[in-house]
Amino acid sequence: MDVSRNGGFIPDSQRTAGGHPGELQKTIRPRSGTGDHLGRVLSGCAHVFPERQIAKLRALYEDTKARTGNALAAVDAVREFMGRDPGWGERPRREGNVIFSSKNPRDPGGYEKASNEGARRKAYCYCPLVRGHLDAGMPVAFCYCGAGWYRQQWEGAIGKPVTIEIVKSILKGDDRCEFAIRLPDDM
Repeated sequence: MDVSRNGGFIPDSQRTAGGHPGELQKTIRPRSGTGDHLGRVLSGCAHVFPERQIAKLRALYEDTKARTGNALAAVDAVREFMGRDPGWGERPRREGNVIFSSKNPRDPGGYEKASNEGARRKAYCYCPLVRGHLDAGMPVAFCYCGAGWYRQQWEGAIGKPVTIEIVKSILKGDDRCEFAIRLPDDM
């Protein structure tokens, strides 16, 4: 579902290429590249990550940080937890204060069986706005909405704001989306 102009909801089945997504394209395109502000606004549109899962991350982070006295060791414990639980997607990797994350394909079977790159990208993408309009010139900034998933996870785990950069995107022609989650410098 998505919010319409008048604040009501539009079911996925009623959205068309000429409707709401096109209006969003016109609104976002002139603002693309305006830095972290656009990313913060769009990442706030992401589906809500389950609070009980955030609580697991937070407890693991806090327990490990208290035991080791090292915030980055606590971040690594959270990454390891995510890597062991298939519900989290791919195990994030960390390089200094930056965590790199990407999701497994939304439709793994369709992704493996895809006969062309367009079908593969469509099977990969979780976003119903993007997935149905891959060839409509959607701005890469749309992927900040999906970045909100990671923002919820990591801000919930460490209790501090993070910034997110789109590293790879199917909207840029990549075979998957990858996000760089920058942890605060005081970690």
